[in-house]
Amino acid sequence: MPSDLTLNALLVDALEKLDLALNEALNLSQNSSEDFYHIGTLGRSIGLIREFQSPILEKYPELKPPPPWQDWSLPELTHEEIENVSEITNEELEAIDLALLSYSNHQFQKVARIVGVFMTESKLHKAGIPDIFYSQRIEALCGKGLFEFKGNLKFMRYCEVRLTQTAM
Repeated sequence: MPSDLTLNALLVDALEKLDLALNEALNLSQNSSEDFYHIGTLGRSIGLIREFQSPILEKYPELKPPPPWQDWSLPELTHEEIENVSEITNEELEAIDLALLSYSNHQFQKVARIVGVFMTESKLHKAGIPDIFYSQRIEALCGKGLFEFKGNLKFMRYCEVRLTQTAM
């Protein structure tokens, strides 16, 4: 039977490979609902492995890796995306915010999941408006006290939100 340390090393290796697969899938994505489904499946797999790994990391906190985003640059909208976003009216923005809230509930969910579901299911999503914009809207809703969050809001894969009592 493998020790906790051996098991953790195997889990870390699996997470690194799944993360590479997820990044490759994101790069190959054609923004179809099938692509988002498969990308979401990879993300859920990573989450399940991290959940399984959690007791080991609690027992051996020195094994806990640093946050992955500490060396990353912040994602930014391109010039073209900024132009597309600037065409959104205040009424559309309010509708987008309400829709993002409607895809959420009282349980923590990955921001990337909420954004992905919104982009595949909502008629409010327009071509040329990137996921980063919707993630920024969720960040703004957190600032208004409508979402509670844990993680890093600047990186949607590493943040979870849930509705606050105010938003329910």
